Amino acid sequence: MPGLSESTAGRAFAGACRALRAACLAGALLLAPFAVAPGWAVPAYSNLFVFGDSLADSGNNAIVFDSLSGVPGALRTPVPIADPYLIPSYPYASGRYSNGPVWVEQLASSLGLSALPSLAGGSNFAFGGARVGPAGSSFPYSLLDQVASFMSATGGSAPGSALYVVEGGGNDARDALLVAAGGGDPTARIVAYALSMANIVGQLKSGGAQDILIWNVPDIGKIPAILALGAGVSAQASALAMAMNVALDSALASLPAQWQQGLIRFDAFAAFNALFADPAAQGFSDVTHACAADPVCIASPGGTFFWDGIHPTTAGHTLLAAAVLAELPEPATLLLCALALAALGLGRRTRRPQPAKAKPCRAQGAHEKARRTTDW
Repeated sequence: MPGLSESTAGRAFAGACRALRAACLAGALLLAPFAVAPGWAVPAYSNLFVFGDSLADSGNNAIVFDSLSGVPGALRTPVPIADPYLIPSYPYASGRYSNGPVWVEQLASSLGLSALPSLAGGSNFAFGGARVGPAGSSFPYSLLDQVASFMSATGGSAPGSALYVVEGGGNDARDALLVAAGGGDPTARIVAYALSMANIVGQLKSGGAQDILIWNVPDIGKIPAILALGAGVSAQASALAMAMNVALDSALASLPAQWQQGLIRFDAFAAFNALFADPAAQGFSDVTHACAADPVCIASPGGTFFWDGIHPTTAGHTLLAAAVLAELPEPATLLLCALALAALGLGRRTRRPQPAKAKPCRAQGAHEKARRTTDW
């Protein structure tokens, strides 16, 4: 993250803000949007557009499955989860692949924005089960198709005042693992993932986007569903995730120089491993078991990071939201400082009005195409 100033005073202020940020991240996520002191001119994003899989799905899949059943909430994964691999067939009662709000909803709240599902008129185009590609996919729609739906709805424009989130790759990594486990070569899938991610960045940048937050692939070798398959498979899965991240780095580095500006990289692989190395430091007591398989844990998730074999608890998502927020450009750091001051009762102001959101993408053909979403 660039420094606030090269002057001594600037460096001192930057250090103070970093220290304050570390202390107030969790609290900032719970504060009312943009509660800052009068007169603070804190830069803000006008909107948040999200493209992703079940880690970011705030309700699109639930809406699709409700349309299939005709009874809202009928197609949900019950708990305790019965699947032997602890992988859900449908969203949970929360309408998400977790026991509550996911990280992108919490990030949006901390920025004074929203992450409502696109099928409900919002700006979150993520679908549980999505792969990054290919284009022309059926439900659950790939990230390439999510971006295409957004660009179509906006006439090819991607407002430069918005923040864009591109989160995906976990499902692609598990697909690559299946290929490797069957004796095949996963290289083609790894390359396709990386090129598709770069393609998405190119489309958004061509439309005018400035700040694009990009996740890499988390360490899928550490999730309960993979750990249950043994140490050998776990190591192989971790190695594949690392290979995909190397390919992603290369693909993004090959983009035109003018598109490199505004790319915000979130190293999900490193963030997950930092948690797994010292969970107690982050307030977690269990990072290896699925809470949704244990009635006692379901009643009191407490310090459990994973809700099922793949997805975090909402507490786990809170940690991810704070980690992502810390990666945003310096205006977000100032926002964190302002939020901390607001917690001391120094006042509040309201965020400027947002422009109209893009029309939602539609789940065309979902009645015929809906299938089991074993996904990130």
